Amino acid sequence: MLLYAAEAGDANAPRELAWIYEEEGDSAQADHFCEVAVSLGETNALRGLGMIRRSKGDHCSAAALFWRAYNLGLGYVLFELAALRETEGKLKLAERLYRRALREGHQYAVNHLVRILETSGRAREAEELAGDSTDLLRELARARADRGELDAAEDLLTAAIFRGEANVLLTLAEFRQRRGDLAGAERALRQARDAGAASAAERLAKLLEGKSS
Repeated sequence: MLLYAAEAGDANAPRELAWIYEEEGDSAQADHFCEVAVSLGETNALRGLGMIRRSKGDHCSAAALFWRAYNLGLGYVLFELAALRETEGKLKLAERLYRRALREGHQYAVNHLVRILETSGRAREAEELAGDSTDLLRELARARADRGELDAAEDLLTAAIFRGEANVLLTLAEFRQRRGDLAGAERALRQARDAGAASAAERLAKLLEGKSS
């Protein structure tokens, strides 16, 4: 059916065939149908084929496909390129690509750029880029808590709590439980419950049950 559709000029069909052949290990046919799809204006075929090859560990081919897709106007593929380089441990190159994606208006790159800065030990830069974003600050705090830096993690959450972000109190309670500060965790959960944070009451009940058993 897909072959007939491809012969009839349906751009979606050769794209799907390229991906199917690649999954089955026939890269020559995958390349052929990818070219057919591109000739019909379906540049996303390049991105999809690149993602499959990346998953197979063929990073060189994946990068070439991503760059070609980008040069043909698929701007968000910069994110795939940056993620590929990050996976390879090439953090400086990944950072440059994420920054380029950000300059071109792809705001989703911020999350990954913040993570790279934090991983690279550039905590101040990571915080400045996160700005007032509660989600990004919480991600940074979680990264620091995972490294055992619980004081630093709690400090990051303080500003968001003062702005009235009730859900941040749930994260704070989690960190306090990790360090064995059950009284502090209870206070945070009570505050979260009173502020209307979802699941706060249930988590508080479980904490109190655990303390009494």
